[in-house]
Parts: sequence; structure tokens; C-alpha cells
Amino acid sequence: MNTLNRSTAATYTIDVQALAGPVSAYRGDVLIASSENAKVMYETRLPPAVYFPAEDVRADLSSESDLQTFCPFKGTASYFNIQDDDEPIANAAWTYADALPESTSIQNLIGFMPGVINRLDLGTNVLRSDNDGSISGPTVDWLMRSASGSTDAQEFTRAFARKLLEDGVAISRLSMMIWSLHPLIAGKNYVWSKKTDEVSTFAPSYEIHAHPGFVNSPLRHVSNGLGGVRQKLNVDYPINSFPIMEDLRAEGGTDYVAMPLQFSDGRAHVMSLTSDHPDGFTTANLGLIFECSSVVSRYFEVFMLKENAQSLLDTYVGQRSGARVLGATSGAAMETISMLQLCSVICGVRPRWKNAWAALTTSHF
Repeated sequence: MNTLNRSTAATYTIDVQALAGPVSAYRGDVLIASSENAKVMYETRLPPAVYFPAEDVRADLSSESDLQTFCPFKGTASYFNIQDDDEPIANAAWTYADALPESTSIQNLIGFMPGVINRLDLGTNVLRSDNDGSISGPTVDWLMRSASGSTDAQEFTRAFARKLLEDGVAISRLSMMIWSLHPLIAGKNYVWSKKTDEVSTFAPSYEIHAHPGFVNSPLRHVSNGLGGVRQKLNVDYPINSFPIMEDLRAEGGTDYVAMPLQFSDGRAHVMSLTSDHPDGFTTANLGLIFECSSVVSRYFEVFMLKENAQSLLDTYVGQRSGARVLGATSGAAMETISMLQLCSVICGVRPRWKNAWAALTTSHF
């Protein structure tokens, strides 16, 4: 079990304080919420967020939206639409119905998105104006300076895991599940293990979506937009207790988190991490990972676009032609790649071939 010194981990904190006396929120002249039990959450590099008990919210919260977002130390947020002069404001308010341990003090309270409230009467309260500075450390330095030198997703995954360890994040396993447009392969799962310091790559066929190991897994949960997953492995936790949790616990895991990696097309891919520190992940650990996730997702988007283009070229131009064309710098080569990507969509290549690779399945969901 890891007892890594975490002194190098980037500072990231959350602090929830009760507000004294009445606090009221308005949209124009309309009272949205008013309470003597409001709270404020201070979170690193974010504006203070004021939360109200649901019973003190005057706005109609009966219209729940489909949006869900995930924070690795607050949990999965559900959103509500509210009415404004007969026009709905989409995703105007949110709540954490099952907040994670670090944030139980805001469970079931209601927060409002920026711009929904344009006047906040704090009474005698004065909100802190924290100066948290900029995020820094070995992982961020690597992402900004050196990560672009990674030639493929495997190399990037291993380097990212090593930098997290250097940053004081006690991880024993890192997984990147990236969905694909390949006609035969549903995606690729890059799994780094601290025991070997190697990345294993699994390329399941489209039959993965019916495989019991995937159907009841955090990867499906996150990919389907149901929010992230966070679970302490050294305590009983019946919610989202997927079978893989027992396997990770048997391997010495103490904490687990799976969060979405959003690509620019809106599709959710999955990054999951397992800790082997006796106390699991700290808020600072998860804050670092969460703040870096958008940059990490862009790198993987580039890797997968390159792989998709190469696969299409190999399919339509000839085996091993993808690497040769992608190595070219001419405008004609780039035009060829664009046309082949378009043809794959128009011709429906993926559905036509998806059963031809039925034997290609994998474990490690």
C-alpha cells in the first residue's frame, strides 16, 4: 500500500461556511430564493457559490433537465429549468442529491448558475475574495511544455501517470477509455499499472456494449452521461458498487474515481483512476486531475482523430498506406483524409462491418 509523501500535490480546497441571517437572491425584481440557512462554498479558482435550502427557493423547480455534471469531490449534479416571464431558463439551478463525503454539507441544497441571479442581498455577510493564484506543478508543467512530444496515446498515458505520481497523487492504476469511429473497433482502453509501469491497450469490438462486464461498469455509467463515479474501496459503499470495485480492492486499491473526458463533439469518454494510499485521494489530488482533464481530453481527441484517419486510409487506399499519407504534409493528403472521413459517415461503414470482428472482446472494464 502506498504511503507517498503528498507535499508536492497542487493545492485545491473546498470550504463551506454558513451565512448569518437572511440572504435573498433576485432576478430583476423577482425574488428567487430567501433563507436564513444559506451557505457559501469557496472552491479553489472558482467564484463563491451560494446555496439555499430547497424549501426556501421561490422559483419553480419542478422542471428537471436532462443535464448532469460530475465533480470528483462534490458528486453528480442534477439541474432544473426555471421560468422567467413565461420563457424557460435551461439548466438554471443545480443540486447534489447524493453529495460525496467532502461536500455533504451542501447535499440537497440549491445553487444557481451565473447570470440567473443578478442581485444577491447578503445582509450582514461579506464574501471572501480569495486569491488562489494559478495552477502549477510537475503535471501542469509537463502538459504545457512537453506532452505535445508524445507520439501516441500509450506514450501519453504512461507519461501522464508518472507525472501524477511526481505531483504526489498516489495512483496504482490509470485507465483511459476512448470511443472510436473505427468500423470494427468500438474504442480503445489504455490501462497503466504502477506494478509494471506499462500501458496495456485493449480494443473491444462493438459487442462490448452487450457484454455483462461492460453493462454493469463505471465506463458505461459515465459514457451514457449519468455523471461520474467516486467510491472509497476500503469501506462499504452500496451505491454504484460495480463488480470491478471488488477486483480493485483485492489488488490493494483504496479509492476510485471515474470522470468524463468531453471531446469537442460533446461525446463523453472516460478517465478512471485508482489510489492505493491508505487515505485514498485528497481533495487536492482530485482538484488537480479535474482541472487538467479538459487539456487531457484534447490530446486524446487528436490521437484518436489520427488513428481514425489512418484506419480509413488503410481500408480504402490500401494496407499500410495510412502511415505514409499521414506522414505527408501536402494539402492533397489532408484533403484525402477529410474525404475519407466524410465517406465513412455517408456510406455507413461502421454498421456494415461491426459484426466482422465479433471475436475481438476484452476484459478490464
